[in-house]
Amino acid sequence: MRRATLDDIGILKTLWESMRLPAGDLERRLTEFQVIEGPDGKVMGALGFQIAERQACIHSEAFTDFSIADSVRPVFLKRIQSLAMNHGVMRLWTREHAPFFSSSNRTGIVADVLPVATNKFYRLRVIEP
Repeated sequence: MRRATLDDIGILKTLWESMRLPAGDLERRLTEFQVIEGPDGKVMGALGFQIAERQACIHSEAFTDFSIADSVRPVFLKRIQSLAMNHGVMRLWTREHAPFFSSSNRTGIVADVLPVATNKFYRLRVIEP
């Protein structure tokens, strides 16, 4: 697991387009993305992590093969929680709808709390780190 670089832009654009995500917008936000590589060094998945003040948002999950999603999400979450701690994030939100992100049984986190309307990540589910 590592931060995305310019070398990853080709595969990331392909992933985003396959997920019908706004590849043009996400390309400009490349540094927000964490990528996971397979044993051969090829990118297998990506997840966005946007920080704003003391809050952050998980967004734009994409995989080359969704059959690996359930085994990779815990790795992504561990990395995201580490980044959140390092950046002093107090509240972590998600745009993702996968049950993994809202199941406190699997993640040990609280989900589905709506923020106040003035919050930058309004209408997103919250995950307390």
